[in-house]
Amino acid sequence: MLPQTFVKGTMDGPYTTGQHSADFMRGTSSRKGDPFIKRWHDLFIHLWESRSNHSGICSDPLIAFGLDMDFSESQRHGYKYEFKVEPLTHPESPEYKTAYQLVWHVLTSGSMQKVSHAKPLSLIPALGYLWDDNRGSDCKPGTFADLLRYGSVHFEQTRRTASIVQIEKPKDTMKKGVLEP
Repeated sequence: MLPQTFVKGTMDGPYTTGQHSADFMRGTSSRKGDPFIKRWHDLFIHLWESRSNHSGICSDPLIAFGLDMDFSESQRHGYKYEFKVEPLTHPESPEYKTAYQLVWHVLTSGSMQKVSHAKPLSLIPALGYLWDDNRGSDCKPGTFADLLRYGSVHFEQTRRTASIVQIEKPKDTMKKGVLEP
């Protein structure tokens, strides 16, 4: 069920006591026997096999292709993942409004939010890295982080079904087994 490094307590590296340990303990809810969750879990366990930390995980042949992925197509469809809002940004600025809309979209329409440390995968440092570099900013009163934290504790979903976004099928689709490089 869990990677051996976690079971045996042999994890090392910068995220040992927090991030990755917590990732192993969180759950994902689904219907019993959901094939997607089963494959996701099998892949997760495989990627952590014989590892004691995350170092080198991106070079595994099963996911290394992701380092070369181009997200420009999703950006043409209106998805913009990378933006930065300075701490003293004016509420009427475009940057502030973008962050405001994102946070409220997550709280009203999302089912989960992963705060990433994916520094090598993005052009700018991901939110997790920014929070690491600015201790306490993830729980500072009056911030968007404070609002996300408050909403995750005090808000409840009332919608009956999630919205479905139709996307175009990619020209090239991989046809492989779950653990086939």
